[in-house]
Amino acid sequence: MKWTRRQSKSIEGTSIVAHLVTKDRAVGVIIEKDTPDGPWRGIALFPPANPDRLQHAVALARYENLETESDVEDLLREQGDPEGDTLVEFIEIEAAVSEGGLAEADDLPYLVPVERLAQKAKKTVKKTPKTEKIVPYSRRNYPRPDDAEPDSVKLLPLNAYNNIIVSFSGGKDSVACVLYLLELGVDPKRIELWHQAVDGKPGRDERFWDWPCTEGYCEAFAKAFGMKLLFQWKDGGYLGELTRRNTPTASTTFQLLDGKELTTGGEGQPGTRLAFPAMSADLRTRWCSAYVKIDVAKKVFSNDPRFSAPQRGMRARRTLMLTGERREESGNRARYANTADYASTQTRTVHQWRAVLGWFERDVWEIMEKFRVRPHPAYSLGWSRVSCLPCIFGNRDQWASVKEVTPEVFRRMVKLEDKFHSAARQLPEHSWSEENQKSRYLAKGSSSAFQLKSFDGYLRSGESLDDAAKNGNSYITSDMREHVKLAKNEHYDLDVILGPDEEWTTPVGAYKGSGGPT
Repeated sequence: MKWTRRQSKSIEGTSIVAHLVTKDRAVGVIIEKDTPDGPWRGIALFPPANPDRLQHAVALARYENLETESDVEDLLREQGDPEGDTLVEFIEIEAAVSEGGLAEADDLPYLVPVERLAQKAKKTVKKTPKTEKIVPYSRRNYPRPDDAEPDSVKLLPLNAYNNIIVSFSGGKDSVACVLYLLELGVDPKRIELWHQAVDGKPGRDERFWDWPCTEGYCEAFAKAFGMKLLFQWKDGGYLGELTRRNTPTASTTFQLLDGKELTTGGEGQPGTRLAFPAMSADLRTRWCSAYVKIDVAKKVFSNDPRFSAPQRGMRARRTLMLTGERREESGNRARYANTADYASTQTRTVHQWRAVLGWFERDVWEIMEKFRVRPHPAYSLGWSRVSCLPCIFGNRDQWASVKEVTPEVFRRMVKLEDKFHSAARQLPEHSWSEENQKSRYLAKGSSSAFQLKSFDGYLRSGESLDDAAKNGNSYITSDMREHVKLAKNEHYDLDVILGPDEEWTTPVGAYKGSGGPT
């Protein structure tokens, strides 16, 4: 069934068109936008997890309040899914919309609530966490939408897997996955923690994009629970790809169980990046997650021989991979399957288990309190998610906080914005150069006149990082100085498990509510 368009509007001063759409009882806002790679379409979803019509009022209010590109970015960040491997789902949505286009409709059957409810939604939409107002709390049982993807594999008993791996960022959801395995009785010695080091090889490549303390926190966590921790990375890290010019994408290196390292790839076609990832759910333009996390992990399965049978015909090696997505985080994640095939072939079986998919944030903090786990320092500074420190999906308050916590990183990013703006004007190979824009225009065969589009190099479309930070309010208060010091130290010196005289407290970053890394 196609999405039905109820209303449409253009965002003034941009190429963005927003469509308020419905399908069954689900409500969404489809965003269409021109990019250097051609038209892009994404969707912010408000799934029918609960019959309460407030969610419909929220969707209508969010659509009506879209006035600037920043408003659109906030909507996609909060109700889209900017983290994780979602490209396939977005292609399916694009296809459903493009086949015959969006159907016109004059009526708004159940979408428009009573006036009082709509006014209430407008007042609360940016302040009210979705879980408190729309979905009633039920322990570890966030409602599964009717249109959620079906599970594609049936998990084996845990003791039937040769390997049990947790994709471990050090954030609360990956920590919850580990602790849940312990609740289920899995021996800690059977659990491997895989951390994709986004800045490249720990201790060698330049620290820039990640929290300085993250790798030290992961090491301390693994040591505290007696688990194996393996690092994987793109050589040169995120910064190497960000500034790549006329060179192939870098090789991938990962640690083996015996302590050695294996390197693969790096022989592709030369290319030029010199632009920040787009604030998009499409991994083709928001390349950071795919480049430094998803592809890196999958290359390990393809190149480490311990995950495959020695030869065809022999029993496939069986691996369980846990990832920490949760339905509560965004409308799109709400539709995720609980299990899926991850990287299976004839000689290896790799099952993905989103072990905390149905958990509320409250459940995550509760299991951390049960095991007395000290959270990553970023949560004590006001961040609600532990992704990259200067994550591209950060709001203005977060950019003000980045500027205060790591002014040297912030200044460098501002300089990179200027560098990318100049590169687009001076380098023919840049994706936003006049030559490449004309080439894409001719390839489309458009009958309209060619118009050269400007490229300001900004990470946030239409707003510099300087302006974003000036318009935001930093999370940091005077009593956080010790937490700032801990977060900026590459050596994590605290015990991950609290001592008997220490009290576990919920960090200030908890329950801020966000669909993206903010």
